[in-house]
Amino acid sequence: SIREDYTLSWRDVQPYLWVQVTHVCRYWRDVAIDCAVLWNWVVPASVACTQTILSRSRCAPLIINLNTQLLGRTRVLSNPKAVDIVYQQWARIAEARIDVPHPALRNISAPILRSLDVRSWCSDENALDAEPLFHSSCAPPLRYIRWSGGLQWHSLAPLLGPKVEELRVTPTFSSITVETWCSVLQNMPQLRVLSLDGAVYCDPLRGLSVDSSTVKQRVALPCLQKLLLSANTSILGEACLLARLS
Repeated sequence: SIREDYTLSWRDVQPYLWVQVTHVCRYWRDVAIDCAVLWNWVVPASVACTQTILSRSRCAPLIINLNTQLLGRTRVLSNPKAVDIVYQQWARIAEARIDVPHPALRNISAPILRSLDVRSWCSDENALDAEPLFHSSCAPPLRYIRWSGGLQWHSLAPLLGPKVEELRVTPTFSSITVETWCSVLQNMPQLRVLSLDGAVYCDPLRGLSVDSSTVKQRVALPCLQKLLLSANTSILGEACLLARLS
């Protein structure tokens, strides 16, 4: 599952090593090729491989893993032409892990997308998020969101719907205030896991001297089971947010 921590795994280095089972005998080959769900994990390393995987997965929901960076160790990088082929399949994509936004990743429709992990290693604020990722009128029914590495708030905000169960956000170029988070979180009643690592801003001039009437307007998260707040870069903002949650 792409919900696992973002560490190097065998699927990053040799994503289709298991295909060797199709070489054992004709019977094993026929069984493997006929099982569409075995072919729904897509790492677009080459055009030919991607076309074969998409064909054999038939109508099964897809899980895509797009690697565009070498993070210290060797891993399979995505082929740009193969990525273009994958991005024509958004109607079938159920889970997506993407290292950096692709030019085609703008104003798309992904009706069955339930899990999205988007990370960018770009340090140029102007190079990212010129437009939202998805049509605002048809945001996908996401249940899991992981968002980090300098991506803009205006692309994340439309995705934060009532069906989200797990949300993990690390610092972005945008300053996301306590008031903004409270406004969003109050519309996420099914949230079970919330992790905000340096993603909450609070005006240092106001500090914790919040109006008592404001504090009483708490945000109810009845299903919340796990809360992770960083105490490193934005302790003041996260302390203010914590005071508002119930």
